[in-house]
Amino acid sequence: MKNLPYVICFGEVLWDVVDNKGLIGGAPLNVCYHLTRHKIQSRLISQVGKDSKGAELLSGISQLGVDTSMISISPNLPTSEVLVHLSEKGNIDYTIVENVAWDAIPYREEHAREIASADCFVFGSLASRSKESENSLFQYLQQAQWKVMDLNLRKPYYNTEKIEKLLAACHTLKINDDELNLIIKIFDITGSNNADLFRGIMQQFTGINEIIVTRGAAGAEYFSSQDHFSVPALAVKVVDTVGAGDAFLAAFLAGKLNHKPIRECMQDAVVLSGFVAGSRGACPMYHVEEVYGGSGM
Repeated sequence: MKNLPYVICFGEVLWDVVDNKGLIGGAPLNVCYHLTRHKIQSRLISQVGKDSKGAELLSGISQLGVDTSMISISPNLPTSEVLVHLSEKGNIDYTIVENVAWDAIPYREEHAREIASADCFVFGSLASRSKESENSLFQYLQQAQWKVMDLNLRKPYYNTEKIEKLLAACHTLKINDDELNLIIKIFDITGSNNADLFRGIMQQFTGINEIIVTRGAAGAEYFSSQDHFSVPALAVKVVDTVGAGDAFLAAFLAGKLNHKPIRECMQDAVVLSGFVAGSRGACPMYHVEEVYGGSGM
């Protein structure tokens, strides 16, 4: 399993229902899909229900080329659906149905062993809204080598205690502008510029060694003890922004796992996220060489 870079993602997998049409979704699944397109071996730990929607979801995920061997089937809880509401400007609102299969992702020793052998473990905040999935997540985090979190906050499924616990558990932190402002406010982090703010976050959460802030049409910013720079976004005609942030993270991770310079990783990330924002749905079919103008990965 270790010939290619190896990533395991943890969390929600679901049907995004847009205009009464179901699209396969869930941030960890989206990251897995884009990693797979970049020839990074990736697997998803999640759970679907023992129902027709779950069977269809597993089939669809397989058709996307994503490994489903770590996705459990709940005998009791239904497969998840999220109602997605798109504004005329392409902004998104979500209604996330509760008490669904990924709220009870079981801990499995064999999955923990795989995480220990993986290069990277990716997670977000949403899967920790329920106690069972949260307990599984934090047991798995004890095994992980490189812990990557896309905070991905969704109201009302977070509070100060949960955010603090999640921030304390990661090495690479990806957030957006709103999440940055929330962290600064909650933890009373001050500074006269962004570098001071990022440094303050890393001083408070000493496990974090790099921070990525996505800013939509304003591009993205990277900070670590060695680097601090911004990259501009590409001008794209937005179709919808569903999954654009997940594509960004996947492209960044793919570049880093392939030992590319960090600036190139960030540039690849804005290219792929722009491509996804200009496409319908979070997992459009594409060839990496076409997206990056033939430069490949």
